Amino acid sequence: MNGGSFVSEAIEPETEGMDPVRIARGEPTAPRAFSWRGERYAVACVLRTWKTYKLDRGERYVDRHWFEVALSTGQTGRLYCLRRERSGPRWFIFSILLPT
Repeated sequence: MNGGSFVSEAIEPETEGMDPVRIARGEPTAPRAFSWRGERYAVACVLRTWKTYKLDRGERYVDRHWFEVALSTGQTGRLYCLRRERSGPRWFIFSILLPT
């Protein structure tokens, strides 16, 4: 996503509509909406998904689930969910591209 603004801030996803079976397996789905900086953003559609991996003691495991999404505002955002359970937020907005 060229020309995007780097953000890397925690978001609060709306869990309604997320598949609990996939979440239990550690495979989150993109939220239908999320809150960021006091505003609600609706996800119009998921443009693409991918995973990034991490090595730990010679083992490779999924570190983050990524989602590039079109927002109802006309913006495009890149979201990610941390795979491993950690204290603190799990969902983040990595970057956002304003409409042209």
